[in-house]
Amino acid sequence: MKQERLYDPEIIQSYPETVQKQAEVKNTSKKGTTSRDRILMKERVQDAEETKVRSRKKFPSIEELKTKASNTQVDNDRIWNHIDEGRAEMQEDIDTLRRAGFWRTIPAKDLKEQVQKVFPSLWKDEYQNATKKKLLEIIIPHLRDMETELQARDDFYSTVSDYMKWDKCTYLQERKKLAKESFESKRNVFKSCGTTIADRERHQHSNMNMDEEDSDSEEEN
Repeated sequence: MKQERLYDPEIIQSYPETVQKQAEVKNTSKKGTTSRDRILMKERVQDAEETKVRSRKKFPSIEELKTKASNTQVDNDRIWNHIDEGRAEMQEDIDTLRRAGFWRTIPAKDLKEQVQKVFPSLWKDEYQNATKKKLLEIIIPHLRDMETELQARDDFYSTVSDYMKWDKCTYLQERKKLAKESFESKRNVFKSCGTTIADRERHQHSNMNMDEEDSDSEEEN
């Protein structure tokens, strides 16, 4: 039995003329393009509306954020207490010195001096000619013992000075100083390139400068 072709010319000719018109390639392509354009236009309109909503949103000022923060109740951690900047820096330094990895980064020529300053109870004159490996074998077990002992105490940071003089590590202080200088240097470069944060004060100065330029030009005229 001969199978009829779906798109046989005789079959197509038997369809109504309106159906034949709609089935033409150019009309089918046009219909698909129109449908695609309609979808894209809908997406563009939706994106534009979302952009308008974001642009109209008023961000709170620093003072408003501070007020909101001071009135916010801490639900997830009721024992949380604010730490002042000095104590926070102290805890950060101690946490750095607690890590064995920090001591491994100190060059051998500087390690002896830092051990004498930070761990005076550990230092012995016989370590004067010790290698870096030997000094690390002394420091790291001491750090482990310190962790075990102090974790059982109520205030780790207040009693850690019994085991190490965290504020005597000149190597750490020098590294922090260099990091700060590097940060300031990069920030100055960004400022010189005009990438400062655009705030209300900056726009105010810009408007003032424009007003001055306009007034100067009027006087010249």
